[in-house]
Amino acid sequence: MPYHAVAVFDSGFNLMTLYIDGVPVDTGAMGQHTIQQLGFNTGGFGCGYSFPDPDLTGSIDELRIFAGVLTTNDVANSFLAGPDTLFAIGSNPKIKISIALSGSQPILSWPMGILEQANEITGPWTTVSNAVSPNAPPTSSQSKHFYRVRLN
Repeated sequence: MPYHAVAVFDSGFNLMTLYIDGVPVDTGAMGQHTIQQLGFNTGGFGCGYSFPDPDLTGSIDELRIFAGVLTTNDVANSFLAGPDTLFAIGSNPKIKISIALSGSQPILSWPMGILEQANEITGPWTTVSNAVSPNAPPTSSQSKHFYRVRLN
């Protein structure tokens, strides 16, 4: 199963953040080290020179290195753009919510973020509890519902 993995190092805060499929999954300080102080056997990425990396089961399809710190939006845009496509740094991600029917039940799907619902387009918006994509929203007597995805 392919993953979109991104590691962002922010030297100003001495933090490394790992994103999987556009979503931050872990953040941690580099301790007393900076990224320049890491050796070939600490924090290495594909570090095998003339032998396979024993910690990597799989292959790397694409590698990008950026000058500067990518924001959460930048990482989300990279994931949404897909492989072999460059994205605009500093822009807001374009998240699409898809809707399909399973019988008479609507099914909502989205690539990332937190699903929110409102009875009017102007809100108030509330988080749909435990919603993961794809999601079958509960049916109600309300004649209309509006949905959006919040990224953070």
